[in-house]
Amino acid sequence: MTIKLSALAIGAVAIIATLHPAAAESYRSDVREDVREIRGDRAAIARDEARLREERSEVVKARAKERYDLEHGNLAGAARDYREAQHEQRDVNAANRKLAADRAKLSHDVTDLRHDVQQHRRHWFW
Repeated sequence: MTIKLSALAIGAVAIIATLHPAAAESYRSDVREDVREIRGDRAAIARDEARLREERSEVVKARAKERYDLEHGNLAGAARDYREAQHEQRDVNAANRKLAADRAKLSHDVTDLRHDVQQHRRHWFW
């Protein structure tokens, strides 16, 4: 993905060199904004993946604690740990939804960048 984005950016720079200054600045600002959004989306995805790993480990710990309480006859503790595991699982599900939304946003921003480059090529050279 990074190589494709780099190739796209290089192609964009080559086009900019042949543009009228006002059109070039408008185009550069569109590309700059798209690239900035893509970088932000990738950072958000990395943060969300780290949070998801953390939430999953908390679910595993809560389930292990519940299993331990059941094995040792502590039913009240097992019930409490079961509720805690359910709560942690809801957090995992929320993190999964956020990650999916961020990935969709990244896909949309990459498509937007490609569209901007293609749109400019179509109008400038034809």
